[in-house]
Amino acid sequence: MARFAGAIALMMAGLPSVGALASSVTNNDAEDRQITIIEDNQQNQISLKPGERIDGVCLKGCILRLEGVEDGQYILVEGTEIVSIEDSVLFYDGAEKRRNEDGESEPPTK
Repeated sequence: MARFAGAIALMMAGLPSVGALASSVTNNDAEDRQITIIEDNQQNQISLKPGERIDGVCLKGCILRLEGVEDGQYILVEGTEIVSIEDSVLFYDGAEKRRNEDGESEPPTK
């Protein structure tokens, strides 16, 4: 749960969003998991089988909500995050490296 709280704090720190990038979600649980993607006032539900990963999630930033858990757990995503589901919990696992038009990694912003 500490990783979840840390993820929210990092995302609330104002990470810049980039429209050309997207996040990914991987189900590391042993059973199917349902997530709801809330983006631009629209909700889409996706089912992930064990070990399945989806890419291209949250192009403009969104809220991911894990269905079927008591606390209604959610995570804020801004476009480059790597998210996983483990033990019925959403975790922020880092961010994809931003790339410029030439495909090279961009230096971090200050």
